[in-house]
Amino acid sequence: MRYNREECYEKGEQYQAFIQEELRHHGIIIYNYTTKEEQYNIGENKFGLEIKFDDKVFTYDKKGRLYIETHEKAYIRDGEYVPSGILRRDNTWLYGVGNYNFFYIFSKPYLRRLYRSGISGFSNVSWIHWPKPTLTSKGFCIPLEKADIIAAKIINFKN
Repeated sequence: MRYNREECYEKGEQYQAFIQEELRHHGIIIYNYTTKEEQYNIGENKFGLEIKFDDKVFTYDKKGRLYIETHEKAYIRDGEYVPSGILRRDNTWLYGVGNYNFFYIFSKPYLRRLYRSGISGFSNVSWIHWPKPTLTSKGFCIPLEKADIIAAKIINFKN
């Protein structure tokens, strides 16, 4: 499997700019933190919305699943993953994920509860899928049919 960090980063930045412009049309203005210190110590933006691009949503199965990141490695290396995505401790209270067709916004605390119930073994949430970790990311998948129910907001860009 080929991994190009710069390419992934660039796709993510382009998607974030796209989402910011689309949300502006919905009356939501997002101001990004610009320094590494702000992004590391506070979060991505002042609004508290983590924005993730999932260009593989329909490669998981025909119905589609959204990938929810919980851990990452900045670079391919040996060793442990670090908490990120919904487990990152920052100002984010919303977690948004999608592609250029749609964008799902979830409550980050709700996604954390799903994650914890799934790893505890006491989960009655049988529809969560735990894919094999990639070289740089770990997380879980939510089928789109369930995401439609639990999302706080869904924005469809094709309508």
